Amino acid sequence: MEGPRATKPEEVQPVIDLVNLVFRTGNHWKPTMEIEFPLLLCEENRDNMRIITENGQPVSDINYYPSSIAVEGSVIRAASVGAVCTHPDYRGRQFATMILDDVEDKMRREGVEVMLVSGGRGLYRRRQCVRVGGFDRAVLKPMEKSPDPAGLSLVEMDRPNLREAAHLYHREAVRFRRTYHEFTQLHQGVMTPWGNRTFKSYLVRIGGEAAAYFVVRFFRDSDRAEIREYAGDRMAVIQGIRRLIQDKNLCECALVCGKSDGIRILLQEEGIPLQHQDQQGTVKILDFPSLMNSLRPYMRQYLPDETVNALEFTEKDGTFSIHCGGQTVTANGMDDLGQLLFGQREQDSPEAVSFRKELDGNPELKKMLDAIFPIPFPWTDNMNFI
Repeated sequence: MEGPRATKPEEVQPVIDLVNLVFRTGNHWKPTMEIEFPLLLCEENRDNMRIITENGQPVSDINYYPSSIAVEGSVIRAASVGAVCTHPDYRGRQFATMILDDVEDKMRREGVEVMLVSGGRGLYRRRQCVRVGGFDRAVLKPMEKSPDPAGLSLVEMDRPNLREAAHLYHREAVRFRRTYHEFTQLHQGVMTPWGNRTFKSYLVRIGGEAAAYFVVRFFRDSDRAEIREYAGDRMAVIQGIRRLIQDKNLCECALVCGKSDGIRILLQEEGIPLQHQDQQGTVKILDFPSLMNSLRPYMRQYLPDETVNALEFTEKDGTFSIHCGGQTVTANGMDDLGQLLFGQREQDSPEAVSFRKELDGNPELKKMLDAIFPIPFPWTDNMNFI
């Protein structure tokens, strides 16, 4: 056994072959993983393709892609983990656990504050990757008399108009930060069909001007669809989805939105029920004090400067504490911390979360923390999904 370590140049293709074996060809699908995830599985990212080899061949692999996330003026450092796999002949040897140890150590050295994982299996839960809330799910269905706004058109997104979509995306207050190269590569990847899934993306034009866009997942054996990402004018998003339902003769199209997203109000005004939705996958906070310090510009939008300056954040032995003016609230473990920062899970009552009991006895501190938590965060099953 050799590793965990970075992938060597000559090993990039064998690692991709292993990933395709586990996720695609082993299920009798086409080997498309490197097309779906061109920024993750490539020569340029090979230092973040961490592997263990046996007899000179990659047999276990964990990949991550570093990024940054804008949160209303603050920037936090994140990394997305995906395509985690071990060859069937080498499972049960704890290779993935060993590589994840290496990956987390490397992320911490690089200043990553939040690790995003596309899965929630025991491998991740055992190392304190937790599920969090923070979202709602709406299902739009055909209307008997669907409104047809004058001047609205749906145009498929492609190279000539991607820049318009990028402009819309970068006006979002909460988003992954993307270069134009990343935007185009991520869009190219997310359009790759696999299994029973196909994908389209549309600009919503009103009077010829790009007002919004969305990325759609279709299912070959179904007349339903799901929105994976949207940006721009929220009413234009809804009107564009209604046009899509009509044009494609869909029975429904689902959309997930953050609980602070103004689209919720528009959906409720149309009588569309909202159901709580947990974040896709799991998250792990790698550096709590650093994350909180990165979020201070966001906090200053809702709290006086003197309050933000007085806030202190500490972590010791799995206990995370927030101190302000002689008052302290603690989250006992990553599960509590995740729900404080990102939102409560659907299945948990407030009484089941330990810090809620502390806050109930401290109304002044509760009012302060309720002003900033949970923080708005992107839905991770978007174009940045890994």
